Amino acid sequence: MKFRRSSSDHVIAGVCGAIGQRLGIDPLWVRLVFVFGSGAFFWVYLALWALTPLDNE
Repeated sequence: MKFRRSSSDHVIAGVCGAIGQRLGIDPLWVRLVFVFGSGAFFWVYLALWALTPLDNE
């Protein structure tokens, strides 16, 4: 199974929805890590947004 951004469970780009789905956890927890984590998470989020396709592409 390839990593693809979620087109159904997204707030901005579907990155956290895809990570949550992949790990089997609620995407809310992933979003909280990105929001309250270090500034490096911002760059990781942008990279994942740019490099991963949507699941319906």
